[in-house]
Amino acid sequence: MFIMVDLDNTFFKLNINWFLFFYILKKDFFFALKIMFFYLFKGRARCKRLLSSYIDLFNLDVFVNGKVLEFLELQRKDSKIVLATGSNEYIASKVVEKFSVFEGYIASDDIFNCVGENKLKKILEYTNNLPFFYIGDSYVDIPVWEASSKIGVVNPSLTLIKKIQKLGKEYVVFYD
Repeated sequence: MFIMVDLDNTFFKLNINWFLFFYILKKDFFFALKIMFFYLFKGRARCKRLLSSYIDLFNLDVFVNGKVLEFLELQRKDSKIVLATGSNEYIASKVVEKFSVFEGYIASDDIFNCVGENKLKKILEYTNNLPFFYIGDSYVDIPVWEASSKIGVVNPSLTLIKKIQKLGKEYVVFYD
């Protein structure tokens, strides 16, 4: 079975794009303004590309949700585990390179913002419409969970749990 894993607030304990933006804001205010310009006038996908260039400055181990990683390590023998993220493909490639639990990735590029319905389309292409287990964390993941055969959710609110329960599927909750 495929296990598709979101990055922000799921495999990582934080949203890496926001983390990088605030890091840049602190270090280089004018570059942060350029990123905001790209966000407003060129779209999220290009903004994420600019942010991704800063990922090399950090040890990725410090961002990892240990509970999710532990679960994936237990599943890797019987499953194909794929990072499915809205972050830029450069960040995704660095995560997959660093953490051997992943066999591949689906991510945003300079044009395509891989979230919600867009992410679902990419997952269905990648899996060739085979069943998959999706681990995510937010309301934007609901279209993906609706199409998944099993649901994983990280640090959900009670409202999100209720929405997931209404889908009538088996689900696993991860709290860190």
